Amino acid sequence: MKLIYPLQRNAWFVEADNAWYRITDDAQVNIALTALPLHAVDEFQQAEQAHHAGTATVNMTNENTVTVSLFEPDGQPVDTLSVLLDEHSLTRVDWLTGKYRDGWVNASCRLQLDGLQQFELHGYLPPATGSDGKILTICNEAEGTTTEVFLKRNQCNVIPLLRDSSIDSQTLILECEPEATDSNADARLLGFVLIDKPAEAA
Repeated sequence: MKLIYPLQRNAWFVEADNAWYRITDDAQVNIALTALPLHAVDEFQQAEQAHHAGTATVNMTNENTVTVSLFEPDGQPVDTLSVLLDEHSLTRVDWLTGKYRDGWVNASCRLQLDGLQQFELHGYLPPATGSDGKILTICNEAEGTTTEVFLKRNQCNVIPLLRDSSIDSQTLILECEPEATDSNADARLLGFVLIDKPAEAA
């Protein structure tokens, strides 16, 4: 869940489950700015137009919790979500390209990290005849660095992406050789299976 500000218009939205819910109250926008990571969007550059699903209200439940309520256009409630205001509340991991619903990530993908000092992924490669693993290249655009990690097959691999970083917002590019698959059954260029993503706020 994040706060969306489209650059082409003066409006604020909560994004949840790939849908936008508009906040119409200025005071509630100010509350949302303290609790949700902000993402400015150029709608002209989006591959797909956002789904405008309804409206949102944002309120302080207590000094440590913000409640976000989502509604359909006719006012019917969709969901109510709570955000705990702690050191992790304004961190964000956003897969810009290449992450699939079944856990695989593309052989070439991009992700944006905000408010994080330490970050790593855990990845898995299934067994393959004649291969014990492959190299994953990680390019950090903000720092101008490139590192390599060898991913071994049939085990959990730790993929360090950030170590004591002082840069608030960073974009990373991950690239590796695609897995050998039957292109008729699956045309995707598969990189590895994402297990989880531990993080530590800055």
